[in-house]
Amino acid sequence: MLLAIAFATQSASGLLLYNGRYNERHDFVSVELVRAGAGRAGGAGVRLAFSLGGAPAHVSVGGHFADGNWHSVEIHYLNRTATLIVDECDKALALGGAAEVGLQYACANVTTKELPPRCDMPTETCHRFLDLTGPLQIGGLPNIPSSFQVQNKDFVGCISDLYIDEKFVDLNSFVADNGTLAGCPQKRSHCSSAPCFNGAQCRDLWDTYICDCVEGFTGKDCSESKC
Repeated sequence: MLLAIAFATQSASGLLLYNGRYNERHDFVSVELVRAGAGRAGGAGVRLAFSLGGAPAHVSVGGHFADGNWHSVEIHYLNRTATLIVDECDKALALGGAAEVGLQYACANVTTKELPPRCDMPTETCHRFLDLTGPLQIGGLPNIPSSFQVQNKDFVGCISDLYIDEKFVDLNSFVADNGTLAGCPQKRSHCSSAPCFNGAQCRDLWDTYICDCVEGFTGKDCSESKC
């Protein structure tokens, strides 16, 4: 299986895609942005998870992806081995030990789901294959009372250029839609107008901003005194 997707966001966490049933007992594959304390520039990382019906396997690549710029994710899966590549980096160089030289080369990672020794016998009942029978969810999951093996259930930003086995998937051909819009709004800095007061630190989000107030002040722009 070969899967590729592009995204742009200013949030350090979010769900890019999920394919699998809505429970914790069956096979699934997911790609998320997760908050991380380490990486090429800190702040966030891309994490791939998959399950063959048992405990899930994970593989991650750290980096600074919550910058509003476009980034790409590529996934190769074959025989319980998953390779995760971000921003079209040189996979051979990254997996060949270059990451030990500099974090800028830590742009790919690989993991293999190991089976118990008894699974070497073909007569044993084991979870050997990735069997995805559920619908492919892009950028979010339905708000239903069910457990998912992911940290995030939604995504704020833009998603494009989805390919499955090198075939382009038209995102306008969805079966169901929940809160998405065609096109991608231009990224702009809401903090450039200096909307925060009293020494507050301004942080840009995708379509708004947040003021981190210093002690003693409150409100959206930190202009209100707590006294």
